Amino acid sequence: MYFFNTIRQPNSSKELKKYVYLSFGGCVVWFIILTTWYGLFVNKRVSWGEGADRITVVIPKGL
Repeated sequence: MYFFNTIRQPNSSKELKKYVYLSFGGCVVWFIILTTWYGLFVNKRVSWGEGADRITVVIPKGL
C-alpha cells in the first residue's frame, strides 16, 4: 500500500510505476492460479486417489 501512495505523487518515476503495476498484476495472477488449484484439489482429491494423497499435507479423517 505504501507504493500506491508513492506513485501517485507527481515526482514519482515511470519505472517505479511500471514495477508497482507489474507486481500487482503478478499478485493477482498468482492469486487466481492458487485459488483455482485449491478449489480443484479440494473438490477432486478423493477421485484422484493415491496420487492426491501423496501431495496432501494433512489427510482428513473419515475419507
